[in-house]
Amino acid sequence: MKKWIAAALIGALLSSFCAAAGEGVSGASVSAQRAALYDPLTGEFLYSKNGEEQAPMASTTKIMTALVILETLPLDQTYEIQPEWTGAEGSSMYLKAGEQLTVEDLLCGLMLMSGNDAALALACIAGGSEQGFVERMNEKAASLGLENTHFESASGLDGPEHYTTAQDLARLTAYAMENPEFCRIVGQKYANAGGRSMKNHNKLLFWSDEICGVKTGFTKKAGRCLVSAARRQGRLLIAVTLNGPDDWNDHQRLYQSAFSACQTQQTIPGGKLGWAMIFSGNRSQVELYCAGQSQGFLTEQEMEKLEYEVLGPRFVCAPVRAGEQYGVIQAKIGERVLFEEPVYYADSADALPEPPKSFWSRFFGR
Repeated sequence: MKKWIAAALIGALLSSFCAAAGEGVSGASVSAQRAALYDPLTGEFLYSKNGEEQAPMASTTKIMTALVILETLPLDQTYEIQPEWTGAEGSSMYLKAGEQLTVEDLLCGLMLMSGNDAALALACIAGGSEQGFVERMNEKAASLGLENTHFESASGLDGPEHYTTAQDLARLTAYAMENPEFCRIVGQKYANAGGRSMKNHNKLLFWSDEICGVKTGFTKKAGRCLVSAARRQGRLLIAVTLNGPDDWNDHQRLYQSAFSACQTQQTIPGGKLGWAMIFSGNRSQVELYCAGQSQGFLTEQEMEKLEYEVLGPRFVCAPVRAGEQYGVIQAKIGERVLFEEPVYYADSADALPEPPKSFWSRFFGR
């Protein structure tokens, strides 16, 4: 389909909106040495403090570990735990040699209990060895454009070439949160997996129903690290703090500041949109309309940046019928589509009857 911009429509829609006041998060204060608050909807950072500075990230590494596993192995596949996978340094889900566990069991131990033994087991299962799996992690980071990220382990133990940035970690998490199984696993407060009762180390899940994940981390070198995700009125935000002594409160302050600047607003009103040009029909154009009404949880500044495009064919060959879909209308900021609704024909147009054949056409059978 070709693309065309309904300029008159854009002006009419913009004039109908009422903006909501908001202050943003520029004044937010965090204890962390490095922090970022990311908005996957717009692709913008609402807050950044040394956000592009490389630093160790401890067990928040396991976000990438879990993502690569989910894109590689089926959750219900069962594996026997090997002796060399047990007794890993640091936090553990206490694997026992010879026990049979599913990939999902191990992922729960990885993300809720922060098991370094689970990370090692999953890495060896999927990559043949931890080093082989780490190569996949770095390949995935490169494919996502995480230029300031490099992994040396699947667990997050400190290493000279094991680092990321708050901004890279936020982008990675936003991508991971698009995976429904990842969201489900990291959003669990409790889980029973592999004969173990697990409680998520992420305290924010117990503090607010808006928190929907994702991972804690700590080493002496990295300090307290935390990645979380919060959703209010459908709007998802990702917060990251690296070396943050007051990380739980840091994240709550960031979310409160950002969400308080938003208001539920009508982004794509329903109604008439213009006309489609009809080719070879009994009428030259047919009116278009949008049946739905999109609402978004947006700031005043975002509403001011919204632009609209109607996507559909420039010319339509008859016949067309009222109620059939013509295309879509999109609400965008820059090149990023925030909302989309279908566009329909309001009226019908019949094809023109074929002209009668001439004597010679009938004579020659044409």
